[in-house]
Amino acid sequence: MAKKMTPTEEKKVRQTKFIQLVRGVPGQILPVSIRVACDEVNISRQTYRHWKTRDADFIEIWEDAFADGTDLIEDEATRRAVNGVSEPVYQGGELVGHKQVYSDRLMELILMGRRPERYSKNPQLAVQVNNNIVEASDEQLARALALLMAETRAKQTMSLPNGINIGHG
Repeated sequence: MAKKMTPTEEKKVRQTKFIQLVRGVPGQILPVSIRVACDEVNISRQTYRHWKTRDADFIEIWEDAFADGTDLIEDEATRRAVNGVSEPVYQGGELVGHKQVYSDRLMELILMGRRPERYSKNPQLAVQVNNNIVEASDEQLARALALLMAETRAKQTMSLPNGINIGHG
């Protein structure tokens, strides 16, 4: 009769399997999504978020595994864009051959990621904040500006008892 695992042992087994699924195996298995990994190890997304924010051992392993898995996906996208994939060609319901199909869209996305200043539709702007250069897209800058404006308006309004507000400026 097999010895029953302790909750700690069971957690470690689940975490190890989860990490393997997210990391993938070069040349064999592409990484899976968080949802699929959760389903495969029979945990909720809430449990995953708990591990990712509160379990120091998992956090360290997770960051490397996620980066490794992302690298595998990027490698596969590059392979498909550059080398293409073989697709069957049919005539009259009969297989008559194969053709190599390349993905211009994948190539475009790879170039935008690697050289956004040259290929991105929304080139990033460099902004100096507290003597540090920060790069941000137009959308990110707009959101940051909106937040700053909201904070400024909130500071300009002083709350008094009974919900009376006095605006300054």
